[in-house]
Amino acid sequence: MEENSDPKQLMAIEDAQPIPGWTPHEMKELEHVEKEGARPIAPTLSAQMFALYLEGYSCSEIAKQNKPFSEGDILFCRKKFSWDDEKDRYAFDLQKQMRDKLVKTKFEAIEFLTNKLTVIHKEAREQTLRYMQTGKAEDLPKDWELTPSGYKAIFETIQKVTGEDRVSKQEIKSESTVTIEGNVTVPEFNRELQSRLLKSLTEGKK
Repeated sequence: MEENSDPKQLMAIEDAQPIPGWTPHEMKELEHVEKEGARPIAPTLSAQMFALYLEGYSCSEIAKQNKPFSEGDILFCRKKFSWDDEKDRYAFDLQKQMRDKLVKTKFEAIEFLTNKLTVIHKEAREQTLRYMQTGKAEDLPKDWELTPSGYKAIFETIQKVTGEDRVSKQEIKSESTVTIEGNVTVPEFNRELQSRLLKSLTEGKK
């Protein structure tokens, strides 16, 4: 250690700790401007510079747009007004606002669609019941053109709404047995019993 070194200055250099998010170059520039003195920046101009910092511009780039201020002057302002903490807080608040807005929009969309369905259901129900009562062609709903594909679509929609589309299907293995889950089998009726059942059903109709 040199004899003519200032102990207080050496202690200050040793105690200096890197600032999270700052590069070694920025720390060096900050140390220099703190020793030499920083050019004061008006609060309004500081807020404008901070707006650029929020957009991702570095202090060096901000200094180029604000002559005669140096990079060190901008770094001093960044530290003095805690730009990094403010940026993190701004990002957090922005994310929260976006999340809340998305949730609000989602619920509004659901409310709109359900209300729309309610109106459609009410109108269609009234028209359908009127035709079911009168049977007149003029009372038939205008959009009621049920094709085979349309009938299938309605049937599948009902299955999905009621959850029946998730019911397991039965598989017929042979003419004599019907296999369900768990290998449970149902024996086929013999021909004599079938004839007796058909005869009973025929006599019952008469």
